[in-house]
Amino acid sequence: MYRPEVHAIPRAVLAARLRATGLRVEEMHPPAHFDLLVNGHLRVAVRAAVSTMFTRRVRFRERRYRYVYRAWSFNFHRRGRLEERYCDVFVCVPLTDGAPDFANAYVIPWAARTGKTFYLPDSEHGYRGKYAPYRGDWKQLQRRGPRTAATTTGAPRRVRAIGVRRGAATAAPVAATPS
Repeated sequence: MYRPEVHAIPRAVLAARLRATGLRVEEMHPPAHFDLLVNGHLRVAVRAAVSTMFTRRVRFRERRYRYVYRAWSFNFHRRGRLEERYCDVFVCVPLTDGAPDFANAYVIPWAARTGKTFYLPDSEHGYRGKYAPYRGDWKQLQRRGPRTAATTTGAPRRVRAIGVRRGAATAAPVAATPS
């Protein structure tokens, strides 16, 4: 596959799909460090990766095993550095046989990112790593309203505990009612 198309095709297809769901999508161009602006405020960086074959050698007791598997590697960093928050959400799209596989795409918010890359191995049991909850998590793109200082600076936000009444003086747990 011609290298610029690795990124351009999934980006264009994703923009069209988001528009079809009723979202306003603006495609960005350099010098912007993100690819799509959704609803005028959500910065989306599209990451596409072609699968590569990896060989793993394992020694167990006296036997040696060698197996080959495919995997995708997505970069969150820009030239090896993550100094500034340049997007709000990453959409990691694996390319299978040259076509974007949106059924296996991961929609990862910036705050959930813990490293510079995301390594997605092909497995019969499916990916079970730290980004597993974000597989097909398209609701990340449905967020409404502009970014606030709390979400851009990483300042803690107040969160109401599950099962606690709003406005309760002692924050006592809500009693379960029989159905």
